[in-house]
Amino acid sequence: MSHLIMVGIDVHDKNLVCAWSTVHDDTVRRAVYRNDFMEIARMIDDFFEAGGGRGQAQVHVAYEASGHGFNLHDRLGAAGVSCSVLAPSRIDRSVKHRSCKNDRVDAKKLMEILRGHLLAGTELPAIWAPGLKQRDDRELVRARLTFARDLTRTKTRIRSLLKFHGLQPPDGVTLWSAPYHRWLERLAAGGAELADGAAEALTSHLQIMTTLMDEVDRLGAAVSRLARSDTHRRLVEALTTIMGVGELTAMVFLAELGDLRRFPNRRKLAAFLGLAPSQHGSGETDGRTGRITRQGSARIRGLLCQAVWVVLGRDRAVSRRHARIMRGDPARKKKATVAMMRKLALRMRAIVLEVLGAMPGPYDALPA
Repeated sequence: MSHLIMVGIDVHDKNLVCAWSTVHDDTVRRAVYRNDFMEIARMIDDFFEAGGGRGQAQVHVAYEASGHGFNLHDRLGAAGVSCSVLAPSRIDRSVKHRSCKNDRVDAKKLMEILRGHLLAGTELPAIWAPGLKQRDDRELVRARLTFARDLTRTKTRIRSLLKFHGLQPPDGVTLWSAPYHRWLERLAAGGAELADGAAEALTSHLQIMTTLMDEVDRLGAAVSRLARSDTHRRLVEALTTIMGVGELTAMVFLAELGDLRRFPNRRKLAAFLGLAPSQHGSGETDGRTGRITRQGSARIRGLLCQAVWVVLGRDRAVSRRHARIMRGDPARKKKATVAMMRKLALRMRAIVLEVLGAMPGPYDALPA
């Protein structure tokens, strides 16, 4: 323990603001390094030298999760440094800290959290760091969802433009069908129905929509290839046996959650997905529950919701269960839907764990 170095790092695009101390010295030392390859290597050397060299020092680092991903985590781990990535939403901020916040204060706060965990056993709000393979899979499925969302927004803009100018599709023409697209193209060509400026705006929207449709198709094909790979094939085949769960839903579930064996029970998974009720209690009112926390991946919750509504339209037993939870009260419709979403997520977890019992985890045999 005499050579334990505890470091908090506030990560920025250009700089890494560091605060560190040793186990027997409360003095907080600070330094700023450039956020580049050479400076990170020098920073690691400085940490080890502060503890008497690589053979003597144990260096533990903590920094907050951000848009910088896990690059620093990988670099530190490869150099023999224990690194924890902390969830910003789980770090308590006092009123004093919020009123006096800067990089040096943030780095010191992270170092104190790490110090309390290592020396006193306090909870460390660390997140699970996925391996390189899983991160790569996430990039693909997230891109597919992002472009699909952008496509929906573009279609909404087109319909808003038509509504603003009082235009309705011809009788018998279904939204986004081939005749509907031909009608939009005629409007974009200009004429009596749509003025020049609006026609130009509609033309731009249509071009963007066409590009997004092509990208959604291309990324969808890539996701399908990934789903058929040796890494995911058996898991996807098992998950898609559930009514309402398609290939994309299964892939998002697997890519976002990774190895489901890291969740020891169903409650942990429900809490991670933000499908657990919030708690409000003090004194005699202990035990009150509120709305769901909505923490975790909104992508999974969105797809679970879609899957539930697909099943409600096809399975009478599920529809009756949904109605039973509603108790005839329309205000309980969301509560009933969330309950079905939670049940679906736990069923997917059970199926994945059953498959994993006969095969390695989906990322176990791949590079970390």
